[in-house]
Amino acid sequence: MRNVLSYILIMVLIGSTVLLTVMPAIATGIPGDDDGNDNLTEKELASNILNYMLGEGDLSLDELRDAAHIYAYWNGVPRTIVDTAERTVTIYKPVKKIVVLSSDGARALRILGDEDNVVGISETIQRHPYYFPEMSQEKSVGTWKEVDWEEIVALEPDLVITYATGSINADLAAEKLDPFGITVVGLYLYVTGEYEQIFDELEKLAILLEKEEAAEKYLKWHDEYETRVHDFIAGKEKPNVFMTFTDGSIGKIMEIASYGPGAIDYTLCEKAGGRPITEDFSTKYPKVSAEWVLTENPDIIILKGGGVFGGWDNEAEPADLIAQMMVGKNWDDITATENNKIYAVPWSITNGLEHIYGEVLLAKICHPELDIDPTEVYKEFLEDFMRVAYPEGKVLVYPPLAT
Repeated sequence: MRNVLSYILIMVLIGSTVLLTVMPAIATGIPGDDDGNDNLTEKELASNILNYMLGEGDLSLDELRDAAHIYAYWNGVPRTIVDTAERTVTIYKPVKKIVVLSSDGARALRILGDEDNVVGISETIQRHPYYFPEMSQEKSVGTWKEVDWEEIVALEPDLVITYATGSINADLAAEKLDPFGITVVGLYLYVTGEYEQIFDELEKLAILLEKEEAAEKYLKWHDEYETRVHDFIAGKEKPNVFMTFTDGSIGKIMEIASYGPGAIDYTLCEKAGGRPITEDFSTKYPKVSAEWVLTENPDIIILKGGGVFGGWDNEAEPADLIAQMMVGKNWDDITATENNKIYAVPWSITNGLEHIYGEVLLAKICHPELDIDPTEVYKEFLEDFMRVAYPEGKVLVYPPLAT
C-alpha cells in the first residue's frame, strides 16, 4: 500500500504546477490528521491526496507535502521535546522558517546545517558575519534584551529559538507568539553549571529540525577530544591557575574579577587539568585582591580578552593587555611571572559549542606535553562544523605555545 501511496504522491507533486495552491491559515496539529488524534494514518493521507486531486480538499499543496513527509519520516506523529525552560514543545510539521535570538542558537544551527532556514536574527548575530556569513544578512528583529514582536510575527516563522531564561525568555516569547501559531523553544546552547546540558540541548534541537545525524557527528568529534584530554591528565599533578578577564583586572588592585565554582571557565579549567585557586569561594564570579593572588602564588595566570572573538590580528594586542593587567600589582615574584606562564586568550574560547577548543587550549597550557594542537581543533571546528574558512594569521593565544 505504501508503494501505491508513494506513486499517488509523486503524481500529485508532478501535477502541482497546474493545480491551485491555497495559502494555509494558522492552525495547530498535523496537516491531514482529520480526527485530530496526533497520528496521521495511511488512510487519512490517501484520502487527502485524492481530495486534493479532485479539487475538494482543504489542504494546500505545501500542507499535503508536509503531511506526506510526516507520514513517511515521522511515522505519522509529531515531534516533541521538553526544553530547558521545562516546557513541552511540539512540532506538527517540518520547520522551514526560523527566527534565532542568540548567537549560541545561531552557532548550533550552523553545526546542524540548518542556517538556510533562518529568516530573522538578533543584533548579536548581525555583528559577527565571520561566524555567520549568511545568517548575519537576515532581518534583525532586536537585541538580546528587547525585540520587535510584530516584526517576528510578520516573518511567519515556524520556530523561534531563544534562551530558557533572561530578558527574552521562552515563556515571554511564547506568551507573545502562541496566539499566532508560532512555536517557541527555550535552549541556552552554551556551557552552564550543568555541563552535560548543552549536549542534551543540541540533541533536542536536532530532533525538532530533523538533524540528528549532524548532532551525532559533532558530539562524537567533541567526545573524542575530551576523552583524549581526560585520559592524558589522569593522575597528573594539577597546576594552580588564576583566571581573570580584561574588564575585571586591568587597572584594578582590589576586587579583581575571577571565576568560581559553577562558572563556565572554572569548569573548563578543571576539565583541562588545572586547579583554579578560587576553588574555596562560594560564588561563580568572586572578586579578589592583587595581594590575595600574590599569596596564592599561581603557577599559571590566564587573561581572557573581553570582546575578542576568534583571536587577535597581531601579538602586540594581547601583549599589551597582559602588560596593562600587571600594572601596580607587584606580581613580579609570582611563579607564573617567573616562568613566563601568563597567557592572554580570546573571550570566545568558552563560547557555547566552541568550548572544546577552549578546553584543549587550557589543557595544553596546563600540560604542555599534551599531544594535541589546539589550533588544529579550532580549525576543524570552523571548517567542518561552522563551514567557514580558518582565519590564517590570527593570534589564538599569547605567548605562543610550544608545538
